[in-house]
Amino acid sequence: FTWQELVDIGLLPGVLGGDDLVVELGGNQNEGIPAELLAAVRVISAIAPEDVPGSTCEEVASNPLSDKRLEAKALGMILGVVQCGLSSFPSTYEDDEQYLQPGADQIGPSMETAIRYRMYKKKSLLLVGEAICKRLVQGGLLVD
Repeated sequence: FTWQELVDIGLLPGVLGGDDLVVELGGNQNEGIPAELLAAVRVISAIAPEDVPGSTCEEVASNPLSDKRLEAKALGMILGVVQCGLSSFPSTYEDDEQYLQPGADQIGPSMETAIRYRMYKKKSLLLVGEAICKRLVQGGLLVD
């Protein structure tokens, strides 16, 4: 499944389970997620101060929450942000590809640049969503 398919069929946020996943996101290995965002959602997801893995933004972003269910909740929040970001665009990535195909309606250079930039932003969001979903699925945190 892609992360979007999991969202579409209602598995995100899903029922969480499993004990052996340590999600490694943050710092320089954060798959394009700003460290501040990851740290913020981890702090918001924590139930108690001792659940937070550090006292600086870098420490919190580089280390998953000790409770795997809370970590999955935090990552689910980021998936929600990704989904909101993607839904804010007036077209899909595939629509934009069609606009740029030879033989499509003629567009000017300014519009082509705007579409390419929009595609870049969408691709970045898609990659973040897919990376998080992959970690959740491979770790067995999502169950029916």
